[in-house]
Order: sequence, then structure tokens, then C-alpha cells
Amino acid sequence: FKNTFKRMLNENLSQVESIMRSFQKTLTDIKNSKGEDEISDEVRALLISKNYTMAAPKLLELSKSGHREASYFLGQMYVCGKGVEFSCVNSAKMFRQSFEDEEASIIDPIWATSARSELAWLHAACEDQGFRRDEKAALRLAKAATKFNADPFQLDTLAAALANVGRFSEAVSAQEKAISSLIILAKRSTVNEKTIDAFKQRLKLYLTSKPARFTKKNAESECNALP
Repeated sequence: FKNTFKRMLNENLSQVESIMRSFQKTLTDIKNSKGEDEISDEVRALLISKNYTMAAPKLLELSKSGHREASYFLGQMYVCGKGVEFSCVNSAKMFRQSFEDEEASIIDPIWATSARSELAWLHAACEDQGFRRDEKAALRLAKAATKFNADPFQLDTLAAALANVGRFSEAVSAQEKAISSLIILAKRSTVNEKTIDAFKQRLKLYLTSKPARFTKKNAESECNALP
């Protein structure tokens, strides 16, 4: 009995030590990543003022050097067709460069989680010459983006990914949650009426067993993440 108890105690101690090492690593990662990859105030000011044409070359230069947040904003600009030519191919490339792993982490910056969701949106709904949707990647990334905390836009993407693989009843449920969440958000901050309408239109699509799709023609109206 003593030997069994001793073995169990040692195993528990090992588990505790493993958890503590993991916790210390997480704290170190947070410390090391604090402020890392944040764009400059100058570039951020250009984005806030909607001067995308001036921001684009600066972001491109940063992205080439491995700057993740710059890549994220470029992904948004490509999918919105603002400051650069609309391109789902280039948008997907930029979004993929802006996060390390597909699996979400609790210490990820907000834009890394958003990038997963935006890449999922592309693979679920984009119709653009040269771009091939990946339905498995769309669902996998959409689920990763909603792992810890899902905002209305991430739920909207999850619904699109579900509809894209024919899981329409689940898509309807996710889209209804997205709409409810968006309405609550609209009470606290400014939400464009066109955005609410777009959410509702997608719900109608899913109710009739149709997936969401967007092209260059309606890309700007689907653009929500840029200032």
C-alpha cells in the first residue's frame, strides 16, 4: 500500500510540476510578445483616417520583414479592395502570415484570432479567379477562431463555413447567435445598418439551404474589420 501511495504521490507531483512549467512558459510568452509586431502610430493613423493608399506600401514593407499585424491589415485591404486591388489569393496569403499556428491560443493578440476567422471566411465564401476555396480549412479555422470567445463576426464566419459544407441547420443556429450578438454590440458601439442587413440576408440563404458567397463586386459592402 505504501509503495502504491508513494507512486501515486510522485505521479501527482510530476503533473503539478508539468503544469507549473507550462504556466511559467505562458507567462514568459506573454512577456516576450508584449508589444511585438504592433504597427507604428504613423501607419495606424493612416488606417484610422482611411488613407489606405498611403498605408499600403508601408504595410507591404513591414509584411516582407515578417511583421504579423501588418500582414493582417494587408489581408483586410486585399479582401476589401481598399488601397490595393481586390484579391482573395493575396488576402489569404497575408492572413496566413499573420498567425503562427492554426490552433488558437489564449495569449494570441486580437488580430491573430481575427485573421483565422477572416481566412476561414475566404475559404467558405470567396469567389475570385485563381482562388480555390478549402471547405475543410474554412471549418477548422472558424472553429479555432471561436474557441475562447466568439464575437458576432466570428460567429458569422462559422455559420458560413458550416453552410459551405451543407450543414445548414447548424449554420442557421450560428447565424441567429451572430445576429443577436451583433444587435447587442450595436447598442454599445456604432454598427453599420448594412452589416446587420448582410447578416440577416445570409440567414435567409441558410434557411433555403444556400451557402454564402461574395465577389469583387460586393467585397466592399462585406468589409467590416477596417476602420
